[in-house]
Amino acid sequence: MNGITLPCNILVPNIDNLSYAQWLQIRSTGIGGSDVAAATSLSPWKSAHELWEEKALGKLQPKQESDSLIFGKLLEPIVISEFVRRTGLTVHPMRSMLQHPVHSWMLANLDGVVEDPARGLGVFEAKTTAFRDPSWNQSAPDHYLLQLQHYMAVSGLDYSVICVLIAGSQIQWTTVERDEELIASIIELERRFWEHVKMKTSPPVDASNACADYLATRFPA
Repeated sequence: MNGITLPCNILVPNIDNLSYAQWLQIRSTGIGGSDVAAATSLSPWKSAHELWEEKALGKLQPKQESDSLIFGKLLEPIVISEFVRRTGLTVHPMRSMLQHPVHSWMLANLDGVVEDPARGLGVFEAKTTAFRDPSWNQSAPDHYLLQLQHYMAVSGLDYSVICVLIAGSQIQWTTVERDEELIASIIELERRFWEHVKMKTSPPVDASNACADYLATRFPA
């Protein structure tokens, strides 16, 4: 991992060596950072039930990537490079899949690890967005904050930097501190969700818009 040692397990040393089928299989063995909001019923896009179907029933199928995902991946190195240029800090790209040393269902694929001489190592996350969400004025949207706390829980790091390119013309970043109380809540909610996965019993329907959208698609009548 670029000479970096983190207090967590390394599940896969280099995800670039995985086939897509292998990637899907490993994804089904735990909860990754992009799953956290759905697992805790706080995602604006995916319900906990939909995520449960992917994890418990193997319904995560290969699908065509959207332009936003494609360009997000292409622009990630540019976001990192510009952050490094403007701050003078070092960002080590991370291609390993990490696993929590105690809670084995907690997985993480970090975009990178930022190295600050004053603070040491921290999680680095690069994002792109086509429009300005008002949440970026304060720090970041809630579902990204959950993702960062999940990453800090898995990696054992004490802070995160999230850097976003907005509408292809503005870049900004913010530091998010480790929140032990929030991490404890996330772990408990993920544990409950993962019990549903292991037992293959669907989680309860919740009041989220994502759940309503899913049910309307699943049962159109």
